[in-house]
Amino acid sequence: MDHFPLLFSPLHIGKLPVKNRIVMAPIDTNLADEDGGVTDALLAFYERRARGGVGLLIVENSQVDFPVGKNTNRQLSIHDDAKLEGLKKLSAIIRSGGARAAIQIHHAGRETTLEVTGGVMPVAPSPIPCGHLKTPVRELAKSEIEDLVGKFIAAAIRGNKAGFDLVEIHGAHGYLVGEFLSPYTNKRTDEYGGGFAQRMRFPMEIVQGIKESLGRDFPIGFRFSADEFVHGGIDVSEAQRIAKALEKAGVDVLHVSAGIYESLPTLLEPMSYAQGWRCHLAAEIKKAVTVPVIAVGVIREPVFAEQVLAKGAADFVAIGRGLLADPDWPEKARQGRISELNRCIGCNVGCLSKRLTHAIQCSVNPETGHERNCRIAPIQASQERMTIVGGGPAGLEAARVATLRGFRVTLFEKAMDLGGQMRLAALPPGKDKIRWTIEYYLDQMKRLKVDLRLGREALLEDILDTSPDVVVLATGSKPLSPAFPSLFTADDILSSPPAHAGGSAAIVGGGSIGCETALFLHERGYSVSLFEQLPDIARDMEPISAWDIKDRMMKSGIRIYAGHTVSEVKGKTIGTASFDLIVWAAGRHPERTLAEALSRSPYEGSTYVIGDAAKVGKIHDAVHESYRVISQLPSSFLPGPSGRDRRG
Repeated sequence: MDHFPLLFSPLHIGKLPVKNRIVMAPIDTNLADEDGGVTDALLAFYERRARGGVGLLIVENSQVDFPVGKNTNRQLSIHDDAKLEGLKKLSAIIRSGGARAAIQIHHAGRETTLEVTGGVMPVAPSPIPCGHLKTPVRELAKSEIEDLVGKFIAAAIRGNKAGFDLVEIHGAHGYLVGEFLSPYTNKRTDEYGGGFAQRMRFPMEIVQGIKESLGRDFPIGFRFSADEFVHGGIDVSEAQRIAKALEKAGVDVLHVSAGIYESLPTLLEPMSYAQGWRCHLAAEIKKAVTVPVIAVGVIREPVFAEQVLAKGAADFVAIGRGLLADPDWPEKARQGRISELNRCIGCNVGCLSKRLTHAIQCSVNPETGHERNCRIAPIQASQERMTIVGGGPAGLEAARVATLRGFRVTLFEKAMDLGGQMRLAALPPGKDKIRWTIEYYLDQMKRLKVDLRLGREALLEDILDTSPDVVVLATGSKPLSPAFPSLFTADDILSSPPAHAGGSAAIVGGGSIGCETALFLHERGYSVSLFEQLPDIARDMEPISAWDIKDRMMKSGIRIYAGHTVSEVKGKTIGTASFDLIVWAAGRHPERTLAEALSRSPYEGSTYVIGDAAKVGKIHDAVHESYRVISQLPSSFLPGPSGRDRRG
């Protein structure tokens, strides 16, 4: 049965046949070595995605000018011939996985830091620092621009020599090529700035130079921001002019993105952004050109991707973070195994905030970035039993991995439904994608036939009755008790919303839970004030999500009192202000009651405490720790040291 006929129909880019309409979007992995060379870890990462069934895989932004063109510490490089052998291995491993191999060529321009460039001052068309990074930049001389044109062309030639089927020029997101395109960043008055034709000159010289060097039949892609979402920047009408000029110059496929660093949530969308929210930009570009158009931006589900194609909004759909969460996204879609998809929830934790200092990760897929080392090895004795207490992300991931290893798993969950704290976390506005992770684990538990004991708060005797070889405690966390009597906790409000909408509410605590609860109550008609003792709110969130939630709170009219310690609450009054509802959202602590009981039991040496029960964290922390602990259990379980929790 052909579940998605458009998604899995072939199409040509120029003369290059592509087997389906699914493109892996270029994502910086930080998996290269310090000099930008290909590593075994990077090869394993891309081999896994190619094997998952994409039609075209675009390798991440590869620097053409080392070190000033870098925008991350371990960015892949295509700037000299010394990188060719590694790049040949990379293209070969992608093509052997069944995908067409493309590579994106890139220069950071002003959107980098002195730390990344090794102290070399970044360059740009005009000496205007990025408003987000605020790194000083210098204006390029005309001779330097001409030199950079040559570096882009030389990089494309290397891409061709390395065996890549297509080269994509990165002209999006406010990097150097995009900086020349945009009137927001290009204030030059020579032939490389000023009017439209002058701003187009730099990218046009690159395109024309590549075509002259590699022939008209070698396909070139161009990624650009069709709306920069800044005043005075590129908008859709300007983007259509750009698209027409690029097509005329010989570009074979246009990859339509959005945003620059100063509008960062529009290019690395946090969880609150709707699926496919910027596909309309691709549709507008498609009206202006005849070459294929790639749509990108929070495309998470095959049904939605098929609809994008059916509406004629694009010819290809690019999946980026979705392939971090589930490399088999295309193959599962092709086979109609939709319930098995592990969908990206847009948390930006593993792929963004942790990637800035480590290799790329994914909150819901602990194997991402670790493909070379991750292995779920079977245990030797198939009758070994594992009892897990807690049906949140840590407990569910433990059950999944343990069952795949061959353990006979029993899982206790005191609620009637699985998901744990994720069920409450999914309730505030903009957090509903967390339900996708719950749905994934529900499907896994059913598929793996895990013995579920729902609606039962496991006691010591319940665990003993299951005669386990291993006990895993994933009992989660609970809110810190309010410092003042008669206050509600955030958990109280989310699990049992007030019966009457409207009124005034105060939130004490401006971390992620407090901010999300504030939006939850605002949606129910409350006038909300939030008090936080630190100088700023949302400090426990990754940067883009924090940016987004602050913006939404401001637009909602929520009053924020940062740097304000609530030292006293009298009834429903804080200071001189009275409220109908006061909510305490000042932290959580591990639930360890059962762990303490087991420390005095025969299972003291074979008990593992994981997730929030060990240390309060995020979904990422719970899933990754659980995977690591359970996958590293000895293949035939041997009790470990007694009298302490073991966390792998």
